[in-house]
Amino acid sequence: MILNTSQHFKNYEVKYAVKRGDYAETYHVRDDFGRNAFLKLIDREKLSTAHRLDDGSPREVTVARQLNHRNLCKCLDGGSDEIGGRTLDYVVTELVSGEDLAKRLRRDTTLTVYETKQIAMGVLEALQHLHTLPSPVTHNAIIPEHVMLDMSDDPRIHAILVNMGQCTPLDAVTAPPSLDTPGFNPFFLAPERWEGHHTVQSDIYMVGALIYRAIFGLEPWHLDLSRVAPSLRQEVMLAERKSPLKMLNINLFELDETLMNIMAKALAYDPKKRFSSAAQMLDALKGNIHVEPQDTTDGEGKEIPQPEGRRRGNGFADVAGMSELKDMLTRSVINILRNIERAKKYKLTIPNGMLLYGPPGCGKSFIAEKFAEETGYNYMYVKSSDLASIYIHGTQEKIGNLFDEARKKAPTILCFDEFDALVPNRSENYNNVAHNSEVNEFLSQLNNCGKDGVFVIASTNKPNLIDKAVLRRGRIDKIIYVPLPDLEARAGLFEIHLKGRPLASDVNYERLAALTQNYVSSDIAYIVNEAATLASERDADIDQHLLEDTVRRNKPSVSPQQIKEFEALREKLSNEMTKERRSVGFL
Repeated sequence: MILNTSQHFKNYEVKYAVKRGDYAETYHVRDDFGRNAFLKLIDREKLSTAHRLDDGSPREVTVARQLNHRNLCKCLDGGSDEIGGRTLDYVVTELVSGEDLAKRLRRDTTLTVYETKQIAMGVLEALQHLHTLPSPVTHNAIIPEHVMLDMSDDPRIHAILVNMGQCTPLDAVTAPPSLDTPGFNPFFLAPERWEGHHTVQSDIYMVGALIYRAIFGLEPWHLDLSRVAPSLRQEVMLAERKSPLKMLNINLFELDETLMNIMAKALAYDPKKRFSSAAQMLDALKGNIHVEPQDTTDGEGKEIPQPEGRRRGNGFADVAGMSELKDMLTRSVINILRNIERAKKYKLTIPNGMLLYGPPGCGKSFIAEKFAEETGYNYMYVKSSDLASIYIHGTQEKIGNLFDEARKKAPTILCFDEFDALVPNRSENYNNVAHNSEVNEFLSQLNNCGKDGVFVIASTNKPNLIDKAVLRRGRIDKIIYVPLPDLEARAGLFEIHLKGRPLASDVNYERLAALTQNYVSSDIAYIVNEAATLASERDADIDQHLLEDTVRRNKPSVSPQQIKEFEALREKLSNEMTKERRSVGFL
């Protein structure tokens, strides 16, 4: 390696070497302020002409310095410098707190459909940015090793596309790849790439392969190439791809026909049959556009059975602490939803939905997801931005279509995040006709939707901004405060997040819980990831001292003033609820 541990390069100290490749070496470094980063040293003489600019410098460095997107790794520095008598190019990027998708798949083999969609949408957001730069490029290396999973926003997965080493000008034609390239995965490569073509559709193909791998546990049209003569491998592999895409029978209830069609369209042999852009595929994953059935098979020429639209998982077992909240939800909501016939027998009201409110970072969306697993219902997650439209009454139409789709897939749980943005108080928007129409559409759809097998979970940090009519019985039946994690919950969160990591024997979850009063779920996730990063630098176990030191250096994200405001709001809403809440209808 060119640099040694503790050696300084520019404003960075080398902590350790990460990897040596054909044309570059990578290092974990730390800047003068103690911030961790990732350094890549590039030998331009070993670069192929396809990855050089006219002046011979690496395209990777120039492109990286242009990037400004939450799903792409942030560039901190870049340029060229003399080391040991020769000029080397370099790029320094932020160090993502998390793990790459390849490591996650080695551990778990497959992901849930929900997780897979979140990752794919993050990658597509990144690609849309790359494809629309002033000098657009294709990424060309969208494989699990190049997708980082930043879990600091836990429980939501934040996917970051890294490594711009293979980026190429859009629609360029270069020399075909070689099967002998180290770290190369031929099953992710679009057919036209074997002829040297780099297009938007080539990147889209790789996203389709990424989704397929995450859900089924192997690459699309996977073959044991070791049984094929080297001179015939490319021909055999491409011939196999001309057969229908196999959708494996894995009894994954949440895998519906729509996602299967999206995968098949992205993986079409003919680039013209794929999505026209990353944005279009993103819209398909969000359910904004319909994808026609594609040519697929179960591998035996049989018609693919339709999934029943159920969600699997560990349910409330994954929710640390909060016993009172879980018991209440189980008793007053889940038991009724699980046995509708018994509810009808005793003339119990089938609930329409509930509102979860409380400080940010307390896991409201996570609880909603685990609630869906407890019921076994299909789960549809919706943000306010998903329903936005530039057209008059466009959002109103999307709301109607969303509930129609939920009814078709019933029983369904519709989870609305940032609910206050979707149904703002009309008394404060009296002159906004569009907002008022959208709220009216929500009111119409919420009326007794439970009878149609649709249960709504809404979450918000600002319940006081929601239109009062939405919170009447017969629409939102339960209004539930999700507090900061208590002592038991915090201990459980540390245990969950530390599980599977190299731990010293002195780690004490109860002691950590006692030190983190007023810390929310996302704070604890961040602390664990930060401690794990520091331990990895030393190649040591995560011990109690390291964890306590990390706690001391990271204050709670929710301030005491915010806590007081939420407690006051909780008391106010509780007092309002003790009064008779007005019902929808005459009875």
